[in-house]
Parts: sequence; structure tokens; C-alpha cells
Amino acid sequence: MRFSMYHFVKFNNTWYFKPESIQDIIDHFNKICGREFKEGAEDFINNTIILKDGEIFSRNHTSSVWRTAVELEMGFKETSWLKAATSLEEKTFKDRIEMFTKGRFIYFTDGLPYFCSNDAPEYDDEKYTEELIYPYDYNYEDCRFLQWPNGHHWYVKIGKIDICDKYGNYKFSDKSYAQKVAKDWCKCSGDWTKIKNI
Repeated sequence: MRFSMYHFVKFNNTWYFKPESIQDIIDHFNKICGREFKEGAEDFINNTIILKDGEIFSRNHTSSVWRTAVELEMGFKETSWLKAATSLEEKTFKDRIEMFTKGRFIYFTDGLPYFCSNDAPEYDDEKYTEELIYPYDYNYEDCRFLQWPNGHHWYVKIGKIDICDKYGNYKFSDKSYAQKVAKDWCKCSGDWTKIKNI
């Protein structure tokens, strides 16, 4: 059970997560970076052809920052995608911990990028939350309803956030239910405990 809150700060019209412990860094790495790692791996698997001689061809342009970073690492180290991804993941994690333990102020975006500073900037706003969910103002109009080609399920996204229903389901059998989930999710900003009788 977690006893502390996640600290978010806003400056330059952007919300950042400001870790206050190593556990905060681990949580962000697992949840937010983990999502980016997964999307990058899926992008690579779904859009890449590997020939018998090991040569790689992309069917489409890279759509993932993580996939691009891993492919650059592959070129530098002349290694496989998996080894490059693993190496880069470890380096990414170690760099974040090192900056924090050196006493630098770290600010994480809702993705892989982050920045460090020796001085704390002035915040326009700050919030503490029980869950690691960026405190954006969520609007139903920002929701995207996705379905894989020839797929049967619907998915809902706002930005990079995958929307789930109050039972934790991320895929929905029909679009009308997905739309209802999105509307309800926006009402409670992703915290289902705020709304009763949904």
C-alpha cells in the first residue's frame, strides 16, 4: 500500500511529474515508460520484416519514439533489436535514478522525455494525486475510438492514455459502450471512486 501522494507541477502550460522518492521513479518507469516500451515493441513487430540474413525492412515509417531510439542503438552497437531495447531500457532507468540521487530536480513528461535542473522553477500550479495519472482536463471531445483492421473490439484513448471501464477492462465489444465509458471516465478524470452508480 502506498502512503505518499504523487506530486505534479505545472509550468509553461505543461504538467510534469516531480518524483519525490526512488519509488516514484520506479512507478513512473513501470507505468508511463513501460507503456512507451510496449508501443515501440508492437510498432517494430507489426511493421518490420526481418530477412533470413538478418537484414531489416520497415513496412511503414516508425511511429514510436522508443522504436526509433532502439533502432539507432541497434546501429551503434550492431546488435539485435531485443538486446538494444534491453540495454537502452537499463540505461534510461539508471540515468533517472542517478540524477535523482545527485539531488537534481527531475521533471517527467507523460512519456519518455524528462529534464533535470539544479534549481526548482516556479510552478503555475501543483497537485498531489493518489494515482499516477497526469492531472489534465479531460474532455470527451479529446477521446479517440480505435479498432484494429478486421478487429472486433473497440479501444479508447485520450492522448497516450488507454481508457478503461470501472472494472479495469480496456477493450469493449461495441462502440456505443466504448463511448459511454469515455464519457464517464472524463467526468471522473479516470478516478472511478469519484462517481457512484456508473
